[in-house]
Amino acid sequence: EMLKSIPNSNQWLVTICACLGGGITMGSTMGFTTILVGKLQQEDDEALRMSLEDASWIGTVWALASTISSLFGGLLADSIGRKRAIIVSSVPFIASWVLLTTATSTSSVLISMVLSGLGDGLMFPIIPIYVTEIAHPRLRATLCNLVNSTQILGLILDFSLILVFHWKTLAGIMIIPPIATIVSMLVVPETPHWLASKGRMEEATESMRWLRNGEDITEEMNEIKEISKNNVESESFCQNAKKTFDIYTSRKFLKPFGFAGSLFCLYNFCGFSTVQFYMMTIFTESGSSIESSSATLLVSCWRLVVSFMSSFALHHVSRRTLFFSTAVILATSQASLGTFFYLKTLPDWKSWTNSLGWFPLFSIFSIYAGGQLGFSPITKILISEVFPTSIRATSASLCVVTGFLCMGLATKLFSQFVFWFGFYGSFWLYSGFTLLCLVFGYLGMPETSGVSLAKIQENFVKKE
Repeated sequence: EMLKSIPNSNQWLVTICACLGGGITMGSTMGFTTILVGKLQQEDDEALRMSLEDASWIGTVWALASTISSLFGGLLADSIGRKRAIIVSSVPFIASWVLLTTATSTSSVLISMVLSGLGDGLMFPIIPIYVTEIAHPRLRATLCNLVNSTQILGLILDFSLILVFHWKTLAGIMIIPPIATIVSMLVVPETPHWLASKGRMEEATESMRWLRNGEDITEEMNEIKEISKNNVESESFCQNAKKTFDIYTSRKFLKPFGFAGSLFCLYNFCGFSTVQFYMMTIFTESGSSIESSSATLLVSCWRLVVSFMSSFALHHVSRRTLFFSTAVILATSQASLGTFFYLKTLPDWKSWTNSLGWFPLFSIFSIYAGGQLGFSPITKILISEVFPTSIRATSASLCVVTGFLCMGLATKLFSQFVFWFGFYGSFWLYSGFTLLCLVFGYLGMPETSGVSLAKIQENFVKKE
């Protein structure tokens, strides 16, 4: 009863239930890949020790497994519902952590990364969609950004606990978040949009009424009913999948996918995610005056701070303005770090760069200030906004498929980029891709801030 008297409290409660376990699960998995890349190169057990080249497969197989499973995650969410799909996607994470805890060879480590990648691919597109569909348009960006914040919290837990525990012990501790996800999702409602798409309007209305704390929902429900009236879907998974693929030749899929999918691909080539995988190596090679594990933890804490700032910015600044300004900050920071690496290769500048041991940490802070404040969250939020309800999860999954393919390729190519271009050339290349994202966003990004999902879909349909 006390929660009912607090405006939007049920939306926040549901978002926290979806994000706290799920976000920490996904974040801790990504953080653990960074830990493994660094730790296994120094592992005492020869059966588990890896070279940098071998360790590059850790992030690669994780990304490739995520790519494969993300498509099925969308089909699953469109068929059985967002809520139950999140519960199902938690299971591979549990299996992965159990296998890591008992790992005896590099093969078992890589298999565990495949399992966690399968879980991440299933969960990654579904949680933002779930939050998007339960949130009021005024709160949508802020609540969706909570997914990013809890993922970063997962990173912080990883990088904090690894200072105390062995990586196998840490893997055992990290079984808790996916279990918490399953438990928390059992007590929250399904989204009104999905229920309406299945013709279950009475349940959809009840869900919406609860989510809005008893406020007037007439306008929102009328919009949902309007876009759902010609959208009667089969409950059969196979029939639903067939109908989903049939619609892929229409503009209501091709137009948003052409933009959101392409932007997400470019995003994954700009190096923002690759830096996370190789952060410890970057700090070591740059001659940072701060030990790599401590520096990585500091960066994760900074990302969490910026993520909270991002929630405020997303609520008060238009999407396009925030995206463009933060892309400039990101590109400039990447170019600056590349220039620092280049100056380190020049004998006349070596003593000067050695005196700037703080600069690599400052540059990474700047990279995440730009990326985390707007560039990254807006790219991900758009994926969950621009598609019609009936194909939203599957379409978002296709975007994730293409993006994860690019992430896997970019992660695997990082060691080759360093070999071909040096660290400086690699970061200059990433800066160029970020600027390309900026230009692409300027040409095609719609302004969706404060616009209902029904109106976003309606705007695309009107252009057919």
